[in-house]
Amino acid sequence: FFFLMIRRPPRSTQSRSSAASDVYKRQVSIHVMDEEQTQGKFTGYKVGQQKHGNGKITYTAGEQYEGEWKYNKRDGYGELYSKDGQLIYRGEWSNDNYHGYGELHNLNQKNESTEAFSNVRDLTGLEKYWKSYTGEFYCGSHHGLGTLIFTNGNKYHGSFQNDKIHGKGNLSDEDGTQLAIGEWVQSKLVQDL
Repeated sequence: FFFLMIRRPPRSTQSRSSAASDVYKRQVSIHVMDEEQTQGKFTGYKVGQQKHGNGKITYTAGEQYEGEWKYNKRDGYGELYSKDGQLIYRGEWSNDNYHGYGELHNLNQKNESTEAFSNVRDLTGLEKYWKSYTGEFYCGSHHGLGTLIFTNGNKYHGSFQNDKIHGKGNLSDEDGTQLAIGEWVQSKLVQDL
């Protein structure tokens, strides 16, 4: 089941003969419903055989993505949910990666251990002990300004680089009491502010 939509290129100040030849360069967009694909079941817009525009896919593993597509890649705003409906990611995408501003939830988080959070000046190794990250992404990594909430309730707000705490930022506990503030390099506090 589908419907066909033909879009004309925008009119410009080009010559009439050039404009006439552009008639043959129309972009054809179709809307498909519940189309079976190797990745899963897709409903949305396609150009040719590629997902392009708004659409929703239920992957064969059960995860669902709903949002914008560009030439078969998740691109623009979109939301990704686990097979049991839990939000994994909501935000901007580029070339199938989290890219821009978004909110990521860790569905594989480990419960905190006392030793894991004993040194507030060294947060390396805590990659498994976080609940959510809200902020900027670059090619799928925490990169730029953001807020990371750990499983024990501690919260880091500041700069990230390639999934590491890197740059100026502060760490506080769940009550808001400041634990550390300063310049961080590769998830270690190197200078107090």
